Amino acid sequence: MRVITPLKEKLPGGLRLPLALALATLTLARLVSAQQPDEPAIDEAKLRIFEDEPYDEIILNDVDRTIVRVRPLELEVRRPPDPSTHKKGQKIKVRQIDDPTEDYEVKWGDISEVRLFEYMVLDEARELVRAGKDDPAKFDEAYDYFEFLKHTAPKLEGLNAALADYLYEDAGSWHRRGKYENALALLNELWEVDPQYSKLPSALGSTTQKLMEPYLARDDYPAARRMLARLAKKFPTNSVVVKFHEQWTSKARQIIAEGRERIAAGEPLKAWDLAQRVLYVWPRSPEAKTFFEDLYAAWPRIVVGVTSPLGPTEQPRLASWADRRDGRLLQRLLLEFTGKGAEGGQYACPFGEVERTDIGRRLIFRLKRDIRSTAGGPHLTGYDVARQLMVLCGPAQARFEPTWAELFGGVSVQDVYQVDVDLRWSYVQPLALLETPVTPLQTAGAPANIGPYLRGESAAGMVHFVANPAYFAAQDGQPKEIVEKYLANSAAAWTALERGQVQLVDRLSPWEVERYRANHDFVVEQYALPTMHMLVPNLQKPFMKHRCFRRAMAYAIDRDVVLKHHVLRDGPTAGCQLISGPFPIGNSFEDPLRYAYNSEVAQRERNPRLALALAQVALHDLAEAAKKRGEPDVKAFPKLVLAHPANDVAREACKGIQRHIQVLKFTVELRELEPGFYLP
Repeated sequence: MRVITPLKEKLPGGLRLPLALALATLTLARLVSAQQPDEPAIDEAKLRIFEDEPYDEIILNDVDRTIVRVRPLELEVRRPPDPSTHKKGQKIKVRQIDDPTEDYEVKWGDISEVRLFEYMVLDEARELVRAGKDDPAKFDEAYDYFEFLKHTAPKLEGLNAALADYLYEDAGSWHRRGKYENALALLNELWEVDPQYSKLPSALGSTTQKLMEPYLARDDYPAARRMLARLAKKFPTNSVVVKFHEQWTSKARQIIAEGRERIAAGEPLKAWDLAQRVLYVWPRSPEAKTFFEDLYAAWPRIVVGVTSPLGPTEQPRLASWADRRDGRLLQRLLLEFTGKGAEGGQYACPFGEVERTDIGRRLIFRLKRDIRSTAGGPHLTGYDVARQLMVLCGPAQARFEPTWAELFGGVSVQDVYQVDVDLRWSYVQPLALLETPVTPLQTAGAPANIGPYLRGESAAGMVHFVANPAYFAAQDGQPKEIVEKYLANSAAAWTALERGQVQLVDRLSPWEVERYRANHDFVVEQYALPTMHMLVPNLQKPFMKHRCFRRAMAYAIDRDVVLKHHVLRDGPTAGCQLISGPFPIGNSFEDPLRYAYNSEVAQRERNPRLALALAQVALHDLAEAAKKRGEPDVKAFPKLVLAHPANDVAREACKGIQRHIQVLKFTVELRELEPGFYLP
């Protein structure tokens, strides 16, 4: 080991040179000897400090303050050591950058300063930040320095403070140039680095205000509120937050005052328009709650956003969410689902009482005596109920219920308002078969609905329901008017709710649930029963009528991908799952709703090879059958048409189904039904 001491080194002829000069000569000699004439020299000036090999610098305390570059020192803590804290004779072992294979020793008494590599990188970054005030391009250069340090020395002393200064100055540069979005992004990053940065609240407030101005200029209060809410989440007492909250509270107060004038003038519908404006401007107005209570007392009204509109004609409730939703408004059913119990669904008769006797083989209905469809119209009697029970048994009737037709044994009417129904055998839950409307027969023979609402005049995209004055179960506080506003997709639903155009939305797409829950102005609740989505084959088509082809389609579809990727968009899966049959699975094994679900039936996994084989079997069978009937040859699979309702969930699910089936070289056309139609 060669030892370098602070003494002067002897040269031939008795001459002596300072240690610094000796080291410099040594370094130069090594550099010259290592460089061959034909080899190009590396232009180190083009390399930024962090792009070069890491090194530390030792500054000697000679007259020239000679700088010696050495390989990074081995220190317990990478922090610049203070030479004065070491004994002058104590030595430190180093390796020069130009001679990495040989060890040298230097006494601490000959060292003036030690610079560590990462601190030198940080110093250059700070210098670039200072230069960036006059030349914004320097901020881009500084970015690379800070990125290097964040990855190589994240705990470097002073790094966070320097990074915070850099982000603040860079944001200010963008702000002065009118690029407020860029400034906001940098200030938000600064908040992540140092939320206590003294200049941050003022800078973030002024930048947020600049971004809010164009939204307010075009009357987009929801967007402005979202922008301000982000600022308020970081700095609730920021002067910009306080200012706009006061402005919006004052504006809402003015609108409410005008609304009260409309109520006093007997113009409740105009007052409701103003109420929507209050929700649009400032839904958190402290006076809004009292105003809505007074307005609702004057004219109870609800505006509901619906993603599935009511069609022009009645459709099967099993397929139509809109008919299930609005059916309760327009007509009451003989038996209605009220909840789930130990034996499945629980049902009640809104027109009176129902009793099961004779070990479940008899039903007894006892009707109330003053139920009318219209004021002055005929009463509902046991004969109306008996007539409807027999209608359900008629194959030619639109409401034919085949299971009830087999179960029904006979019916008799006792004392006009009691109906006795005999069943041929005990059935698990016969009440579930009698969810059917019952109405009194008018003099002219035309039935009338018995429901809480009547369908009023409707405009495009809007359906009005007005309270039925003859409704037998009317209650105080019941809305006098319910308005349904059609919203074509999830984006329209969010906008309408945020703007106060609707008070509630009937259904949310699964991928939207968490977004709504994150907004504290909204309340999200779930229905008592789940919605089941299934693919229904058209058995009027030869291929779909063939069992092997139906099984081929089932094996062609990756239902797990459709659910998780298309319907949930890779989001949370709580409450959403695959099922192996058309029955609700419930929330747990103890859930009564699960009683009909068979857990022994395994989920059917996607199997493309089996799908193709089954499809070929179906093609062969249909071709042979056509040949026997003397019909044209069946040589290829037909184009498949996949029809679906006009809502987001069906739309997204069917895109996934189409993709999976087309991979197997089948042609699939998606056909979206008109809004309001749920069956082709």
